Amino acid sequence: MDWLVGELRQGRRCGLAAAPRVTVSGSSAGNPAAAMATGKREAAPPLWPVEARLAALLPDLLVFRKSQGSEPELATAQGVLLGVHVTDVLCFGGDILNITGNVLLALWTVEKNQLSDIITLVAKCSLEIQEKFGIYHTREGQDLQLKIGLSAGRISQVIIGDEQRQYLLVIGRDVDGVQLAQRLAQANEIVLSWNCWKLCEQYMFEVEIMREDEAVKLRDMRIIDPFDFDEHFDKCLDYLPHYRTSADTLRTALELDPDSALEQTLRKHIMKNLLKKVFSLVS
Repeated sequence: MDWLVGELRQGRRCGLAAAPRVTVSGSSAGNPAAAMATGKREAAPPLWPVEARLAALLPDLLVFRKSQGSEPELATAQGVLLGVHVTDVLCFGGDILNITGNVLLALWTVEKNQLSDIITLVAKCSLEIQEKFGIYHTREGQDLQLKIGLSAGRISQVIIGDEQRQYLLVIGRDVDGVQLAQRLAQANEIVLSWNCWKLCEQYMFEVEIMREDEAVKLRDMRIIDPFDFDEHFDKCLDYLPHYRTSADTLRTALELDPDSALEQTLRKHIMKNLLKKVFSLVS
């Protein structure tokens, strides 16, 4: 069993996971499903473990034809592309739990009877990310491509820590499932874990069985008319009460009063290139 961890802020709990991870020459390094952030906050009452449903999106950025002396260009590309992922996840109702280095972790929390609809939503998000991304050519001669794993099922959430720092741990078999799906995916592919495939509305998906009882490759979705998806998206908004349909901002955090101490703490855990991207979007 694997785990995800992130800082708890203002007592909010999240439940769907997303994380871009960078590898060189197509190899996989490190643990893509583990991310950590720290920050001071006011003490909160202890909370017991929470059961949730997980649909996990794990984009992995592959770097091909790496040339010498290209680290600054690669870092810039990573920062810009992470900014794109953040925007896509927020627009599709996900929450960014953490960004650490080249890992972006996003969560969607839903009930069991809502899971199939949310899987459709996240699959659509995955397809749009792949279509938007394609192959990114850097000036230094690198080709950047994505592969995406998608998982769904039951997870547990537990909060640990003290008065100074608290962490949200996301634990469950399907955290492993998204890593397996991501490892089986090739460049420009989207792979669903077997449990995700069993839980989704299968008639809406065009897939290829990769390994029985392990994973399927998503080819496309059978939503021909764009208005069909608009209707589905509106339905999913009922499951995502934090999604703001009548405001200029997608998250209330942007409307909080300035907190310079918290800002300096959070800056330590976000890449400089991504910070520049965020500031360019809000300025």
